[in-house]
Amino acid sequence: MTAAEFVVTVTRRLKLRDGLWLAAAALAVVALGLLLAAWAVGRPQLSGGVGTVTAAVIAGLATLALGLWQRRATWRSAVVAPWVEVRLPGLDNLLVTAVASAEMPGLSPVIREEIARQADQRVAALSATPLVPLGRPAAAVVVAAMVAAGAVIWFSRGAVPAQSAAANLGADSAGALELSVTVTPPPYLRGVPLTTANPDEVRVPAGGTVRLVVRTAFSTVALDDPAGGSAPLTQGVEPGTVERTWAPDASLTGALVGRRGDGALAASRLLTLVVEPDQRPTVRVARPGRDLRVPTSGATIDLEVEAADDHRVSALELRYVRMAGSGESFTFGEGRIPITDVVRTGSGLRGRLSWPLASLALEAGESLVYRVIARDDAPGAPLGESESYAIDVGAAFETSGAGAAVAEQDRRYAISQQMVIVKTERALAERAGRPTGGWLTRTQGIAAEQRMVRAEVVFLSGGEVQDEVEEAAHGDELQEGRLENRGRAEMQRALAEMSRAEAHLTSGDARGALVFERRALVALLAAFDRRRYFLRTMPERARIDLSRRLSGDRRAVAPALRVAGDHRDAVAIERTLLLDLTAANPAQPLPTALAARVAGVAPGVPQWSRLAAQLLAAPDEASRRVAVDAIATALRVRVGDRLAPDWGRRSGGRDLLDGLWADERRRAGAPR
Repeated sequence: MTAAEFVVTVTRRLKLRDGLWLAAAALAVVALGLLLAAWAVGRPQLSGGVGTVTAAVIAGLATLALGLWQRRATWRSAVVAPWVEVRLPGLDNLLVTAVASAEMPGLSPVIREEIARQADQRVAALSATPLVPLGRPAAAVVVAAMVAAGAVIWFSRGAVPAQSAAANLGADSAGALELSVTVTPPPYLRGVPLTTANPDEVRVPAGGTVRLVVRTAFSTVALDDPAGGSAPLTQGVEPGTVERTWAPDASLTGALVGRRGDGALAASRLLTLVVEPDQRPTVRVARPGRDLRVPTSGATIDLEVEAADDHRVSALELRYVRMAGSGESFTFGEGRIPITDVVRTGSGLRGRLSWPLASLALEAGESLVYRVIARDDAPGAPLGESESYAIDVGAAFETSGAGAAVAEQDRRYAISQQMVIVKTERALAERAGRPTGGWLTRTQGIAAEQRMVRAEVVFLSGGEVQDEVEEAAHGDELQEGRLENRGRAEMQRALAEMSRAEAHLTSGDARGALVFERRALVALLAAFDRRRYFLRTMPERARIDLSRRLSGDRRAVAPALRVAGDHRDAVAIERTLLLDLTAANPAQPLPTALAARVAGVAPGVPQWSRLAAQLLAAPDEASRRVAVDAIATALRVRVGDRLAPDWGRRSGGRDLLDGLWADERRRAGAPR
């Protein structure tokens, strides 16, 4: 063995020795991390236990990598040779000289060969094994591996399995309450009852009934809801059972609580009921699926319709409105045609209809606006509607020249005063024929359309004039005085009548509003007379410059921060829950209804079910404190997210919510 080979062999054994010692240290770090984690958090959840083991392994690998990176400088030949010289004094510095001479480019070859020859003679009888022993580091690795494996096994056995989506309290508690839930769908679904044993979550169609049967030996069993109410179960048909049958109208997460004869809590478990409302059918006109213009009224329109529903579509119907006239002289007529040529596709329908327009005796210039209605078997359910499409009869006609800003074809789609009158008369007729619910809401909707018509008229007239007489007094004198603009006067009278009609509609007086609506129509017709003028003429048609669309400067635009109205009630409920958690005394078992309220924050979401289960299963005061703090943190983030997306998770928002939480705790005087 030459001197160079001897140095390489020693270097390899040094690397192996250092790697073994560092591996033993990494395994020790893993074991120590698991022991500290078990001492700090007690018995972990299964999901949390896997995360802790993973973190400990990562820490051990980081220790190994850091140690190898620090020791890499000691494995160079220039460092190994002096290390060997110190431990073998008989080399007389020949090994160091041989290593150094090999890296000297200007050294004479004769001298380099002589130094190498003498160094080779000195190391020929040497061995690297006793110089770098590996027994102790190998033994250290074996011992550390055994300790780390034992820590992992012990930590895994101590882990508590994670709660399911229903958050049952545990095997002992859940086993004491054997559940059987039978869901009977509403009659219109024509379904059969479905029974499930010990379910975590029950889904009920809206209008269906739930029969809950509990087999237990406890004296009483009750279903506590998140609002604090309690519904006791009555004696069942079979011995040793209690039951309850009801039709839930909203989703909830309740706690089944079993109590002994002395009233003490014996067992409890959470039960989530999710009420699935009947969805509105969806309808699409697949063919033609667009507005049409036909040259004559004798054309035939071929329609293809597709409808789908979550349960079953029962019927399809074509509804149309016939429009004739122009301006405010529109006349309207309605019609319905059932679509009977249908093919059932699962829960949906696919229908065809050949619609001859000749039967309507349309004239050139008239229009039809049609849509397809789909209904399901749910009583009182809203109808599904497709998009509305128009069919125009005759050639396209469009007024050209100065003074015309809207084409006749486009004017047909505007909200008309005549249509407001038609809707008011229709509402009065339906109310006289049979009682209708939501009368005030319906008249207020018509009032909104009346307001839109008024706004369009104001736009056409170029804006409202505060004092028309004063304006005319300062105008140019023509024809021995002032030019009386009769068209504008009629327009102002129409606007006034529209305002009065809107006020009556808002208060629900549709019959009184109808008088003013008709007066407004008469005034509009007088204003539209060709002998009147009220529009400001324009030299040419106003057009949209497409090259300037979306070309504004948006650098100064900032997002708005607001609280949506739909979230106010939810924020108030969650704030009340936060206050109740603060006021609760963790030194005593917390009420079961409080845990049910926690799970009811988001029914069916595993996170809140786990938090509620952790609160109920806490055996001592320290565990209850940990559970309450975890729920409070989740509630603060949820409230912050309701105020603005991701706001509760930002640094500033989180600090503010932490401050509010501390204030609530001080005001409630919680025994923390």
